[in-house]
Amino acid sequence: YQPDGMYPEGPGYWHYGTNFHVMLLAACRTLGRDVPDDPILRKAGESIMHLSSPAGLCFNFADGNAGHSTPTAAQCWLAARYKDSAQAAYVRGVFSGALKDGGKGIAGDRHFPLALLWLPEAQAAPRLPNAAVYQGEQSMALFRSGWDAKAAWLAIKGGTAAASHGHMDVGSFCYDAHGTRWIHDLGSENYNLPAYFGNKRWTYFRLQNRSHNTLEIGGKLQNAKAKPCPIVSSAVTGNPLAARFDLTDAYAGSASKVIRSARFDSATGTTRIEDEITAPSGDVVWRAFTDAEAEIKGDTVTLTKKQGQITLRRVTPEGTWSVTEAKPPTAEENQNKGFHAVVLTV
Repeated sequence: YQPDGMYPEGPGYWHYGTNFHVMLLAACRTLGRDVPDDPILRKAGESIMHLSSPAGLCFNFADGNAGHSTPTAAQCWLAARYKDSAQAAYVRGVFSGALKDGGKGIAGDRHFPLALLWLPEAQAAPRLPNAAVYQGEQSMALFRSGWDAKAAWLAIKGGTAAASHGHMDVGSFCYDAHGTRWIHDLGSENYNLPAYFGNKRWTYFRLQNRSHNTLEIGGKLQNAKAKPCPIVSSAVTGNPLAARFDLTDAYAGSASKVIRSARFDSATGTTRIEDEITAPSGDVVWRAFTDAEAEIKGDTVTLTKKQGQITLRRVTPEGTWSVTEAKPPTAEENQNKGFHAVVLTV
């Protein structure tokens, strides 16, 4: 979780690993053994709150899927252990939401009895901040207009494909508003595909930058061995909220410098993504994956779902919008039914 609480393998593995970790700590204490826990765990508990969107979906970077939030044993234990009123209120809110939703996600959680045993007491809680940034192996910025279910939310990352369970998702983002997800991460692929964790890993569509909400430059994949791409500046108070990532190492051989910036209006949820690319080796392709209906009109693309609409607008004079399928090159891979890519080619 070092240096500031972000788990590099994604939210799914945060829950998996942290559940077993706190079980060990709790068991040792029950047996009378004095096993100290690292204070970084408190920050780890904070990170998983920010990684969950108002719509109840996580930012499923790396090998993960965007399942609905449910309270896990680890979250309950951390909130109670540190007497953290903000985490306690969040966990109890997620628990109440899961019950109202028919217990979605609870029935399949083998550790749920421990979540009940460790559920923190209700207490008055301070208002959680609307922004957080993390500078670990997978650098991350998370912004929202509020903590209600209809709030807008942006999650965007730097990082590296070389991390455990990593994808070529450097620079990728997800966006929620109106109680639904508009810009998606397609998620992990089938682990049983040949050499998924071996020499065929980067041949699978869902693991490439071509299937993420980021850039493809000169027709090339991201650098699979890139050093972690950091946040070089950020603003987590005031308005707009902002983060600037240096993605250059992820695009080694594709451009001499790549900077991706995000600005988020915390009042309206309006977001600006800006890419500065020096000496690209060929065309620049910008992608955003969605399950909404997409209609192109000039400089804009309107995305429509039953929950409402959002609009994508290019602000550069050059570039051509298109909508393409999200199908992989082979029949053995997930066919991504219901998804397509909104593409800007410059």
